[in-house]
Amino acid sequence: MGCVAKLKELAQTGDKKAILELLAKAERDKAILLEPPDMMTFTTADALNGWLNPMSVHPLEYKKQSYQTSVSFFQWLRFDGHPAVQAEILANPSPVRVS
Repeated sequence: MGCVAKLKELAQTGDKKAILELLAKAERDKAILLEPPDMMTFTTADALNGWLNPMSVHPLEYKKQSYQTSVSFFQWLRFDGHPAVQAEILANPSPVRVS
């Protein structure tokens, strides 16, 4: 049973203690954020928002263009107006090495 379904079930039974325990667990597990952050943060590739970490191997898509990693995307954006360099970045598995 998912977290939301479990919360609904507990709300119907009036088990306030169980609801609070489930909410605390969800907050610890970063399943929910009780207060939205002022900015997006990332530290490691397996943490919340870790797909943005330069060490992450997650591909991403922006405006119907695919990028191998967030580093590829960052490098591609740096060379706006230079399509030959951008094409090389997209083709290279290590976009930082493109010169």
